[in-house]
Amino acid sequence: MARVNFVPTEPLTRSGATVIARRWAAAARRVGFQVGRGANNSTPVLRQIARAEGALVVAGLPFDAADSQAIVDAVAASAGRRIVLWDRAGHAPGASADGLLGLDGIEEVWILNELLAGATRELFPSATVSTVPLAVPDGFLRVRPSQARRPYAAFLGRFSATKGAPALAATWASEVYPTTGLPLVLAGRGMEDGSGERQVAAIAEEHPRAVKTIRLMSESSRARFLASAVMVVFPGTDDYLPQALGEALGAGAVVVATDIVGYQPLARPGSTSLLLDPGLGRLVEVVNEVLSDPASAAERVRAGRELVRAEHSVDVTGRRLLALLGTSSAA
Repeated sequence: MARVNFVPTEPLTRSGATVIARRWAAAARRVGFQVGRGANNSTPVLRQIARAEGALVVAGLPFDAADSQAIVDAVAASAGRRIVLWDRAGHAPGASADGLLGLDGIEEVWILNELLAGATRELFPSATVSTVPLAVPDGFLRVRPSQARRPYAAFLGRFSATKGAPALAATWASEVYPTTGLPLVLAGRGMEDGSGERQVAAIAEEHPRAVKTIRLMSESSRARFLASAVMVVFPGTDDYLPQALGEALGAGAVVVATDIVGYQPLARPGSTSLLLDPGLGRLVEVVNEVLSDPASAAERVRAGRELVRAEHSVDVTGRRLLALLGTSSAA
């Protein structure tokens, strides 16, 4: 069977590169691919790009322009089949190529959000651009949503400004908690070494009953955390599709999300999610809507799980990888 390697660019980037590389590797094995050890070993990224047998998928690009340029150059110079997941940490999609040269040397590009396909093709007019599912692990789809959800709302992800964590924590402490008495638990402490982390920590310290923070958990614990929450809020402004959104919907969470391109493939109004303006101006209103209408929330939960199962499960991802890579990845 064909051979493929999935190589994350961490620790050069602190995005979810390692997670998506590991999940794609699991999906590829399920449909019979021979998968290299790129998602789990410590060999430098540039060396793996140059030496890997079979196809190689570089998962994500770093924030730093020099690091990203080195990866672009290595991909362009390699004789093998080299594919780049175009997701550059800390850069909006429209600015993802800033400071980079030689993009015409990249022949294949993968993306997670199909709504960015047009803009990505403009960056890579001679490349093949393909959308690949999230490969949400089976454990999220199997966890049972709690019939009596625990009294907390949840956030999952880095505590950065683009993920919306500081704004959510501030609005929750000042507006939502005083109105509803529902605390917010943010999972992801320690992932972001920056001002967002410090802002959230300060809010949690000042309002300990309203806002709590915890570290990111194992997949099984994360699934239970999401499934047990009254709702999971995605308040970001970043137009990359987050893996956490697929996890939440797959786990049967009641999802509230800002109305941005980054969430739209999964957070569908009137179907899987309730939407907010990016400024969170209607947050109290939407939270009260979730609390007052459990029947509608249950319908959105059902629709969200079905969407993830149909479009982003491990099995669906495996079939997509088979279609994209096929036997042409053989060493």
